[in-house]
Amino acid sequence: MVYDWPDEASFMLHVNLRIILTMKGRVKKALIFISAFLIFMIIIPILCVLLGFFIDGLFGFTKLMIGHSAIRIAISIIFLAVGGYLTIASNLYLYRFGGGFAWGDVIEEHETKTLVTDGPFKYTRNPMLLGYALIISAIGLLVNSLSTVLIIPLLLILGEGIWIKRVEEPRLERRFGREYLKYKREVPFLIPRIPIGIIRQNKDD
Repeated sequence: MVYDWPDEASFMLHVNLRIILTMKGRVKKALIFISAFLIFMIIIPILCVLLGFFIDGLFGFTKLMIGHSAIRIAISIIFLAVGGYLTIASNLYLYRFGGGFAWGDVIEEHETKTLVTDGPFKYTRNPMLLGYALIISAIGLLVNSLSTVLIIPLLLILGEGIWIKRVEEPRLERRFGREYLKYKREVPFLIPRIPIGIIRQNKDD
């Protein structure tokens, strides 16, 4: 039997995806959640670490990492806490207040019904991307890989940033119009702004 797909693995992946997308109710949502968890919390981090080790060895970055394990662990815990909060909270806000999911730009029926601008979205338009980059950096600190700490997260931000700018943001502009354009002007793309009041207070001190 000959498939139009490059190989049987690709064909089976396509079939499984189509099966999930045609399911209804809680079973479908559960399978999507499980698939997303496996991909973003297990498979991609493992690939990032492997790529990080490869880059470290290629350019001799292994000697540039922090030698003291306690310092690396302490910093990684902070990164994991902040990154985990941003990732989890942003997904919860999308579901509770937007009526959709993070993968709504891929699966149309799971698009948010309203524009979410509260919670972590009040400070950055892409809290999930920022949180995920921090999680990868935290893993890099734990495994002592400089490339996984710095280079891989930057590549993730660059790649996802291109997708957001070319696909996601134009779609949001069409769906929410002036409301999104106003939100886009007021809230930064990724890195939250330091409140002006805090800056003035520090200067006065």
